[in-house]
Amino acid sequence: MGLGAGLVVPERDVEGEKIMTIDRGVICERVKELMEGEKERKVKERAQELGQLARHAVEKGGSRKKLDELIAQLTNNM
Repeated sequence: MGLGAGLVVPERDVEGEKIMTIDRGVICERVKELMEGEKERKVKERAQELGQLARHAVEKGGSRKKLDELIAQLTNNM
């Protein structure tokens, strides 16, 4: 799930070196978009989803435990 706050940063050549610059006003606008309104809600929802997934992965029977068991079985069979 993307948050739609991406930036297109143009490259320019300065003395043979590729330089990418962006106006601070553009960055400020994107940060405000993420901190206010609909995008803020989406960011918070996504953070909660990821938190739940992380908690489930480390709880008993979670995916981390199953992965540990698989690795143990594979290494014991070698």
